[in-house]
Amino acid sequence: MAIHSLLFGLLTALCWGAADLGGAITARKSSVTRLLLGSHVAAVVLGVAYLAVARTWTAGTGATWALVAAASLLSCVGYVTYYSGLRAGPVSIVAPLVAAHSAVAILLAVVLLVRPH
Repeated sequence: MAIHSLLFGLLTALCWGAADLGGAITARKSSVTRLLLGSHVAAVVLGVAYLAVARTWTAGTGATWALVAAASLLSCVGYVTYYSGLRAGPVSIVAPLVAAHSAVAILLAVVLLVRPH
């Protein structure tokens, strides 16, 4: 099992690293809006195809959809600022700063999530 986790982690890092570089190149040759729209349209198409094959869809509650909407909004704002940063400066500066999002997520979880006693 540990080897699978390692392989998935390495594959994810490879994909995200390639996406960082591709995003920087595309953002510099096109507009951030066009890049954002294109990447999200592709994500929707691939996501729908995955759901059709995996058959893991569940409807969810209204509260779940509200959280999904909030996360989507925050993600969109994050991508706009990320691609704008890649367009404006070197990937070697922007990407490591963005990688700090894990620390931010941990901090927010500790502060905001209610833990059972």
